[in-house]
Amino acid sequence: MRDAQSEQAVMDDTRTVRRDPIPNDLSPLPAERFGIGEARHLLLRAGFGGTGGQVRTLATWGLDDAVDHLVEYDDIEWPDAPAEDFSSSIMREPTQAERRTYRQALRAGDEDVLARFRTRRQSAQRADRTQIREMQRWWLRRMIETPRPLEEKLTLFWHGHLPSSYRTIENSYHQFAQNQFLRTNAAGSFATLLHGIVRDPAMLAYLDQNDSRKDQPNENLARELMELFGLGRGNYSEQDIKQGARALTGHTFVGNEFVFDRNNHDAGTKTIFGRRGDYDGAGVVDLILGRRECAELIARKLYGYFVADLPPIGAELPRHQRGAIRELATLLRRSRYELRPALHRLFRSAHFYHADVMGTRIKGPADLTVGAIRTFEAPPRSLAVLIDAMD
Repeated sequence: MRDAQSEQAVMDDTRTVRRDPIPNDLSPLPAERFGIGEARHLLLRAGFGGTGGQVRTLATWGLDDAVDHLVEYDDIEWPDAPAEDFSSSIMREPTQAERRTYRQALRAGDEDVLARFRTRRQSAQRADRTQIREMQRWWLRRMIETPRPLEEKLTLFWHGHLPSSYRTIENSYHQFAQNQFLRTNAAGSFATLLHGIVRDPAMLAYLDQNDSRKDQPNENLARELMELFGLGRGNYSEQDIKQGARALTGHTFVGNEFVFDRNNHDAGTKTIFGRRGDYDGAGVVDLILGRRECAELIARKLYGYFVADLPPIGAELPRHQRGAIRELATLLRRSRYELRPALHRLFRSAHFYHADVMGTRIKGPADLTVGAIRTFEAPPRSLAVLIDAMD
């Protein structure tokens, strides 16, 4: 009988050491619990990992200083590649004189002149494809070498949330300019990002906004603004999209610069989310930012990127995830979408360092490739080979 009682006592003791549940909020991790494992986790999630020495350094600094070092990265000097390193004129638009010559050749059926125009265009396209490959190598090298890893990690995050595609727009400099815009505002304000993306030539070309007319508005940009960028499915109506498309008319670009074509803008009254006004592009963005669902979407995206994979929008979330996302959304609203307060809170939280969160994410191609090189200090022999492997 005593043996049976002893065995029961051991079983009871085993049950009492079960792991604590993940907190339902973002209350801070006690400073004394920030050690080597937590420092490694922070470097992996807020960057691309690091060497054993870098991990030990962060652990020695402690939680607050480690998070400050990563999040307040503007204090670390790191040169941006100057824009003049890449040509902005490879895919330049034809001059007025070239347009006249081309039209005259079309009317006259002058195949020699038309063939020269085609050859020039094909040569430019080849040069542009070469340049986009150079830009890919440039960005990969930045991720590998940067002392500001969260800057590049956030640039990668926004590149996924506000996506465009070179294969669609075929203008490498527009892609470069967009990448620089995302990096400049990576840890700044999402409001700035959303206002800027509706004026970005790469995005305007990608979503055919430059073909939108006030008598026939293109709905692509308005739909992406509401469905993917700002609100999420179920938080807008088709009428909102149609009216938003009217507000965005006039948004176009010439060469590498945004242009507001006032003559092509529908200045009439629109009704968006039940509100009436003569909204323009900035107005419809402000309406989106003013909705609770916008902060919730960005909070959810940040949580899914830095903490744990989430099911599709609409699926029920566990209580601890609902609580953490709700707190992030509240911080975003209070800070007018400034990201750093939310990042500081997240990276200091016991939720972020829970054992069921650490070591549970499957790495994407950039995380895996860049992380391996940074962790093992293995100099890459060929960035082009790495990019092919990542594809």
